[in-house]
Amino acid sequence: FRSKQEAAVFAWMIDAAQWREHRMQTKYGAVTLHPGELLIAERQLAEDFGLARNTLRALLQRMVEDRILDRIEDRAPHRAGTVLRILNYQSYQQVDSRPVLVQ
Repeated sequence: FRSKQEAAVFAWMIDAAQWREHRMQTKYGAVTLHPGELLIAERQLAEDFGLARNTLRALLQRMVEDRILDRIEDRAPHRAGTVLRILNYQSYQQVDSRPVLVQ
C-alpha cells in the first residue's frame, strides 16, 4: 500500500466483510453477500478515510489488478453500491492455535 490510509482501508474491509452468507436490504433492493464480500458506497468510504474519491477508486483498481479484491459487477441493484470480494479471505481469518512461548 502507498500509505497508512490505504492499508487502513484494506484492514477495514477485512473487518467489514461478511463471515457467512447474508442477505441485506438497501433502499435500492436486496443484496446477497457471501463470505469475504462487502457492499461499499465509494463516496462514503472515501470520506470516512479522508481520501479523494478518485484516490479510493485508484486504490480499489490496484487491489483488483494485484488480485487482492474482485469487483462483483452484477449482484447489487443499480446505485446500491459496489460489491467487493476479498480474495483469500479465509487466510485472513485463520487463528494459529499453536502456543506462544514467552521468554
